[in-house]
Amino acid sequence: MGDDLIANRIVEWVRDDGATVVVSGGTGSREFLPQDASYIVADGTIRARIRLIAAIMSADYILIGGGGLLDDRSPSFFRPYARVAQLARVLRKPYSLVAVGVGPIRHATTAQQYRKIADGARAVLVRDSESAERLRECGVTRAVDVVSDPALWRSVQRAGEIPRFDAAVNLRCWEDREGRITGLFRGGLEGIVNEVAEALNQVYSADSSIALVSMSCLDGDDDSVALDLLDAKLDAITSKFYDCSLESVESVVSSSRQVISMRLHLCLIGVASGKPVVGIGYDPKIAQQGGIYGFRVVELDGSFSSHRVSGAITEPFDSFDQSVQVVKPGNLV
Repeated sequence: MGDDLIANRIVEWVRDDGATVVVSGGTGSREFLPQDASYIVADGTIRARIRLIAAIMSADYILIGGGGLLDDRSPSFFRPYARVAQLARVLRKPYSLVAVGVGPIRHATTAQQYRKIADGARAVLVRDSESAERLRECGVTRAVDVVSDPALWRSVQRAGEIPRFDAAVNLRCWEDREGRITGLFRGGLEGIVNEVAEALNQVYSADSSIALVSMSCLDGDDDSVALDLLDAKLDAITSKFYDCSLESVESVVSSSRQVISMRLHLCLIGVASGKPVVGIGYDPKIAQQGGIYGFRVVELDGSFSSHRVSGAITEPFDSFDQSVQVVKPGNLV
């Protein structure tokens, strides 16, 4: 859902200038895009690669956009985008990086790749100052501009809507190849669910209403697995929203009093909706964006506990930064 949201916002942005858009991405659902945008599934097959190459050859401009693309935990995080940038340079096609997050640089070869990608770009837009600094550490000398994450380029506030839910809650159970994600916390997924359930039961009564929101239905990264475990432990009345529809997710968040989420982009949808947000920091990007937009983050580390989660949930709304400054990119193309 986060990737689909990013693609949607970028398409809306360039479409305003009358551009015809072709999007290439993972196996997410293309129905989230505006109807006049076509889609190429980048699933690694020869046919998909040929279609992508043909689209790049016929394009006037290439945008490599959104999310934590430049991260070298695994080559699969950045290698496809490095190859797109390389092909664009060979074909003399202008390209730009748009609202990209840059993760910690672990390898010298990665830094060299990032430098090539950035130096060959017409413009480099990152989503936070930390990402800009990491590119400078890689030896990038060209201008790097900071813009907001695409999730915030359009407000999703719905005026006058009466909240149906006390909270919209998301958990995820995905692990990287080394199993490090949920492994950051001593109890793994079960331990995370237990602590969050205890916190929610401390804050909300049996008469409260909680929306369980999935942001991914992918095999091995299906949020409903963790949410079903959570549902079995909650005292409150629950409603499940597992269809991974952008319209449904935005509607649920708009009709909730607050958001508690492991997924960054559900946190950002909450910010765009003007809701108090609590992020569960399984990845540095959660705290990074929380620091920018003023939502609270409970780190998923050895001190993670129901007490810390419930404390963050009950933090007075007035302490949240509600004056979010959204920086949108100008006209690149």
